[in-house]
Amino acid sequence: MIEFRFKIPELEALSPEKQEAVWRRCLESEEYVGSMRKIRVITFITSLAIALTLIFTIMWTGIIGDRYWLGAVSSLGILALSIVMMMYVQFQLMVRLMRKLVKKEVDDA
Repeated sequence: MIEFRFKIPELEALSPEKQEAVWRRCLESEEYVGSMRKIRVITFITSLAIALTLIFTIMWTGIIGDRYWLGAVSSLGILALSIVMMMYVQFQLMVRLMRKLVKKEVDDA
């Protein structure tokens, strides 16, 4: 499994035991669970809509002409790119959410 690390300045000022406790409270909070569910649904629907729009635009404008294999290859490429972009956006939004929750948790403590 790939492990991504990002730094949160407010969290680094705490001791390791307190850092673990803050992370655990943030990950188990209702706000995190609900927000991650929204992030996943919205990014999935958006990436699917963008991919389908690009595929249908390519088909309807006649860019590929009568080359059906080129249409299939470009469609697969667009779908693969939309999946990669969906994962990237989900990761970025998760980082922003965690920073917000950690900052709020540290300020409350």
